[in-house]
Amino acid sequence: MIVQTYRIIENVATALSGLILLALAFIGILDVVAPKFGYPLSFVTELSQVGLAACIFLAMPRLQSTMSNITIDMVVEHLGPAHRDIALRVQYLLVALSLAALGYIMTQAAMASYVDGEYTPGGSRIMLWPFKACAAFGVSLASVGALTTVFRRRVEAG
Repeated sequence: MIVQTYRIIENVATALSGLILLALAFIGILDVVAPKFGYPLSFVTELSQVGLAACIFLAMPRLQSTMSNITIDMVVEHLGPAHRDIALRVQYLLVALSLAALGYIMTQAAMASYVDGEYTPGGSRIMLWPFKACAAFGVSLASVGALTTVFRRRVEAG
C-alpha cells in the first residue's frame, strides 16, 4: 500500500515536471517573439531559473527509485557480490541523507520566499515560492526513493 502510494506521488511529480518544462518552452518562445512586437518580458530569467530547478528536482524521484541515476562505480565493480551489495546500500544511504538535508534547506528557502512575498521582477509579479516548494518536494521525494533502495532485498548497480 505504501509503495503504491509512493508510485502515485512519484508519477504526479514526474507529470508536474513535464508540465513545468512545457511551460518553460512556451515562456522561451514568448521571450523571443514578444520583443518583436514591442513587449519585452522582464520576468523570464528569474522564472526560468526557478522553473528549471523545480523541473529537475521533480524528475529526480523517478531516477532514484529506479536506480537510473548516474553512478561512479570504479571501486564497486571490483567487489564480490556480497560486498557490492553492502557498498551499494551504503552509497544509497548516503545519497538519501544528502538529499534529505538538501530538501530541508530547500524547504526553508521556499518558506522564506513565501513569507517575504518574493516575486519575479517587473510588472508581471509572478510568485516564486510555488516553484521553490516543488523543487523541495522533489528532492525530499527523491530522498525517500533512495532510502527505499537501501531496504530492497537485492541491490544491483543501475
